[in-house]
Amino acid sequence: MICFQSKWRQELGCMRPRLLVFADLAQTVWVFTLLFLWLVGVGASAQTTTVPNLGLVAHFPFDGDLQDDSGFKRHAISDALGGIPRFTTSRTTSLNQALSLSGSNACITIPSLAGFGPNGGRGTTISFWMRCPIQGFLLGCARESTPEQSSFHVRTDGKQLMVSGGVGDEVSFGFSESPSAWRHVVVVFSRSIQDKNTSMVVQVWVDGRSIGLRPMDVNPRHLRTPLTVGGISGMTNGGLLGEIDELYLFGKALSLEEVLNLYAHDSADLAEAPVVVRQPQAQSVEKGTDVTFRVAVRNDAPSEFQWQLNQTNLPGATRSELTLSNVTPALDGGRYRVLVQNGSGAAFSESALLTVFPLSPPGILSQPTSVEVAEGEPEVVFQVACTGSGVLLYQWQFNGKNLPRETGERLILRHVRPFAYGRYRVRVSNLYGFVWSDEVSLAVNTYDTDEDGLTDYEELLFKTDPEKPDYYGDRMPPIPAPETSTWQEFLAGSNSSSQGRRSMALAVLQILLRMSHIWWIDL
Repeated sequence: MICFQSKWRQELGCMRPRLLVFADLAQTVWVFTLLFLWLVGVGASAQTTTVPNLGLVAHFPFDGDLQDDSGFKRHAISDALGGIPRFTTSRTTSLNQALSLSGSNACITIPSLAGFGPNGGRGTTISFWMRCPIQGFLLGCARESTPEQSSFHVRTDGKQLMVSGGVGDEVSFGFSESPSAWRHVVVVFSRSIQDKNTSMVVQVWVDGRSIGLRPMDVNPRHLRTPLTVGGISGMTNGGLLGEIDELYLFGKALSLEEVLNLYAHDSADLAEAPVVVRQPQAQSVEKGTDVTFRVAVRNDAPSEFQWQLNQTNLPGATRSELTLSNVTPALDGGRYRVLVQNGSGAAFSESALLTVFPLSPPGILSQPTSVEVAEGEPEVVFQVACTGSGVLLYQWQFNGKNLPRETGERLILRHVRPFAYGRYRVRVSNLYGFVWSDEVSLAVNTYDTDEDGLTDYEELLFKTDPEKPDYYGDRMPPIPAPETSTWQEFLAGSNSSSQGRRSMALAVLQILLRMSHIWWIDL
């Protein structure tokens, strides 16, 4: 027994190195698997929101240094007066950092970006995060005492962003205060299309929302003034006091979609951007009616809404529904969409076309036609096709008199009798006028094959043979003299042949049948 245990321990000791090798191999495979899954996840997230590469000049993440992360090697240097810049914890995680400046007159300089800006009519976009409270010059290609050597600058007092094009006055954009909160800012210089006297327009976005669009004159000269961050060249005061992060510089004016995509990319770690799951629908209505456009956001996430008409904001239209009251033809052809945004991003809905028809009186597209039928025709139909605004009202007439309850597009006569012979027309009206249809006629032909005075249709109703004359036909039975008792005998059923009783019944039915058209006469 002792020998067996010793042998078993020896074999196990020999196998131990091989077991350790197998364990190390499995652990390595598992680590690489996790790394592959992480890379796939990063790639997938990178595909959803990306930074616009076209026109990117430089990207400074400020993660502990002033190196340009775009690959163009446009590195920044610190002004000697300011010493080594500080880097503090970023808005996301401790692994990232932000640039912190103390408000001194020193600034960060990027020599290779001398002359950067909108001068010469070029489009330019600047994007960065700033942490409130903050004040001072954010960045610019400008000299404090030499405006002719200035291209642009952007500064803030903590409540407004002030932008200059190097000439003329600054333009201001107010934004809501948010102490200790990071705000995402995008400044876009683009060509002015509407105003030929203005060389550029500038639009500012804060947290993915446009806070204003202003015309601006810019210095058209091609300058060599260096680009500075946290101040401008030669300044004696106004150095940036605060923190900034993730500075992007683009040599073009980003489009609206690119701005939103950039914000979604930069705020991807904060929350989920809104997704529109129900789009507004195109509508065709008449003048004076009410119209409502609606959208829905996925999971009813808290969002803000801004409706636009032809890409222009509608004042006060900040709900998920947009109602237009008493629309006019001036709105015909307008396209409505909504910008949905939250703290993580924004998204546009699809555009919905509104068509507004002018109000019009009724018009008849198809007239009724005259008809000729035989007595007892199962169905005769007069009808019209009309056009006009709003609700159309119909009233049919027979020989100039209204027919009760005949108020539809169609007039249907069933089992017509001779008293239906005559002229028919219809009056069509709405709130804006009326029109009469053509007057048409109905001819009813009667036939008496056996010439006994009862028409063929009447004999069919009496279930008699239209081809064999009846005993009395349509002739009234003789009225007995007062001294006789023929009516009493008839009512009592005595001294009357079956033929007489039958003929009397036929005569009474005939009288009732021929009196059935009295309601036409009373109209």
